[in-house]
Amino acid sequence: MKKRLIVPVAAIALVGLMASFATTAQAFPTKTTACTGCHSGVNVPITTTLVSTVGTTANYTVSAPLANAIVVFDGATKIFTFTANTGSFAVTTGKTYTLYAVKGPGTGDGVGSKTISPAAAVVDTTAPVTTSNAAATYVSTAAINLTATDAGSGVAATYYKLDGGAQVAGTVVSVSALGAHTLEFWSTDKAGNIEVHKTANFTITAPVVLDTTAPVTVSDAKAAYVSSAAIKFTATDAGSGVVATYYVLDGGLQMSGTLANVTVLGAHTLQFWSVDAAGNTELRKTAAFTITAPVVVDTTAPSTTSDAKLTYVTSAAIKLTATDAGSGVASTYYILDGGVQTVGTMVSVTTTGTHTLEFWSTDVAGNTEARNTTSFTVTAAVVTPPTTGNGHTVKVKIPKIHIRGHVATLTNKVTGNKFTAVIGKNRIATFTDVPAGSYKLTVQTKRGTKVIRTVTVKAPVVDRDDDDHDNHDDVSHNLLRD
Repeated sequence: MKKRLIVPVAAIALVGLMASFATTAQAFPTKTTACTGCHSGVNVPITTTLVSTVGTTANYTVSAPLANAIVVFDGATKIFTFTANTGSFAVTTGKTYTLYAVKGPGTGDGVGSKTISPAAAVVDTTAPVTTSNAAATYVSTAAINLTATDAGSGVAATYYKLDGGAQVAGTVVSVSALGAHTLEFWSTDKAGNIEVHKTANFTITAPVVLDTTAPVTVSDAKAAYVSSAAIKFTATDAGSGVVATYYVLDGGLQMSGTLANVTVLGAHTLQFWSVDAAGNTELRKTAAFTITAPVVVDTTAPSTTSDAKLTYVTSAAIKLTATDAGSGVASTYYILDGGVQTVGTMVSVTTTGTHTLEFWSTDVAGNTEARNTTSFTVTAAVVTPPTTGNGHTVKVKIPKIHIRGHVATLTNKVTGNKFTAVIGKNRIATFTDVPAGSYKLTVQTKRGTKVIRTVTVKAPVVDRDDDDHDNHDDVSHNLLRD
């Protein structure tokens, strides 16, 4: 019984392939089947790679290291032949193609096949997406990785800028500078799409060092200030850093801050110190200073007044009062009746008669006041003569310039004996028991003593001497007797 030969359908396509190589340098099997008759029927591996797709054209590379030749079929039509174990070719998208890799003849002869179905190219309008693994904080250095993906044409390049600097291409960013940083990054794909820039902020700090040293605080305090003092504190700490600075003024409340303002005049004591982040507290330091009032240029002399009256009886005690709003009063001086200059503010006079007092003051700045002048009179005490019974009652009508209630006085020009009377109704002053003699009539007013005229008392007639009166008696008056 004869055996029937069964030829696989896939192998029939190789009949033309084998025939096509009959004239080549390789001696391929002359059988009409692909593997039947190939000595061992070895399967030859074949690899294809899609390089790119442009429009409706797909570009491939093919490799079959064990083959002597590679052929590409479009259905039953051979479209490419490679008499080597590698090659590249272009086919139309949307169709199916079969590739054959042939090895033989001889021991180990065989064939391998593979089909490809390239798809049409897709237009890529989507930019890549780039992410970073940046952390918020780093110690000493930072190494940041940038990862870009693109599902379309694929990532072309990744770029970044550090702190607004130059653009750099790459996916690893290394930074060692301490402080805050800003990283800007983005990617582009093969279709030319550019990603919107992204930003990552991070900080690099120095490594933590165990701090056991307290801060050091200094002040700019001076020994003396005028009007006010503004004292500044400066604290430094090379370890964990200064947290706060404190001060106490004149043993008062503890204050926090680096500036102490003082306006109170006088001597002051200031304590100050600082604390760092590790909790170390500095030993308190002390600064002593004084604030004085500002020096004012004084060009104004003092002003001196007196409480002198026009008339005193027996003695006068006059007080001088000086004021100076600038540097202050230094001394007060006076001269009585053109005599010796005297220092003091109290002037005592017991000599009867009319006196002239000059007075003035000087201040600390050396300004001297212009001299002031006042005049006053010291009279003897009123002596009431004994009643003899031989005197007369004298009534005098006082001029209108002297009002009722003032005191009128008759003074004996020889003995000095005085007789007084209050000016009464109709401006009449009545003196009683007045001995005969020549008298000076005076009236005590608010402005002082005013001389009216000389009055002569005779027995039994009272007369007046119109030739012995002063210049104040310009008003007519009458003398009456009982």
